[in-house]
Amino acid sequence: MYKFNSLTNNNVPEDVHVDVIRAIAQYNKSLALNPNNPHAYTNLGVAYKAIGLREKAMATFDAALSLFE
Repeated sequence: MYKFNSLTNNNVPEDVHVDVIRAIAQYNKSLALNPNNPHAYTNLGVAYKAIGLREKAMATFDAALSLFE
């Protein structure tokens, strides 16, 4: 049975939440090395959305879109 993290509104299982937090850290490291990588921004946005950080996700998707133009 999953333990649910009370910090998120979308009831992400705690083990998945931890994996997403780790992924966010890795995408941020990737973007520090190459800030012009739209795919890293897209994946980061998906990760933010997965844990309920909608505003951060939208800003990150906007950053990705600006690089695709």
